[in-house]
Amino acid sequence: RFSIERDTTRLVALAAQVVQPGGYLIACTNYEQLPQRGFVSRVREGLVDVRAKIVETRHEPDLDFPAAASAQHYLKVCVVRMEST
Repeated sequence: RFSIERDTTRLVALAAQVVQPGGYLIACTNYEQLPQRGFVSRVREGLVDVRAKIVETRHEPDLDFPAAASAQHYLKVCVVRMEST
């Protein structure tokens, strides 16, 4: 059974192998209990064996989805650009 907390790194590593240089990998989750920092860290760990750069991180827009100051954002997105070897 897939777990975003446990399996993100492996999923990103596998997906990165099939994205061509110059292409983009978009990793995202709507799991609220995983903080943005933790998600980005897992994505970064999945990229250690490839030439890639996280070019953007996002979460849901506050204007459309206001949250309490202490609440975690539920949507996390990392846009990764695969680089040439």
